[in-house]
Amino acid sequence: MLNAEVKFTFPQAVSVTGLTGFTQNGNGNGNSSVWTSHMDIIACVPVDFTVTLIGTSGANLFTDFKVNEDSKKGTVGNILMP
Repeated sequence: MLNAEVKFTFPQAVSVTGLTGFTQNGNGNGNSSVWTSHMDIIACVPVDFTVTLIGTSGANLFTDFKVNEDSKKGTVGNILMP
């Protein structure tokens, strides 16, 4: 899949680190929101991401991961800050 659009949604994260080559599309209220990049994805070749998220108590830190607008989250629940 050439030039695939990859998006992570971190709706209430105050800080996101580790997504080199991604652009932050903030939502205007101080949250990190959606991070987007374009990359080539090759079948059967793993792609790993390591992300550090910081948020306030009760924050909904992670809600989705998409490739070309198709959600890849599956049945994984949202990541909430304790």
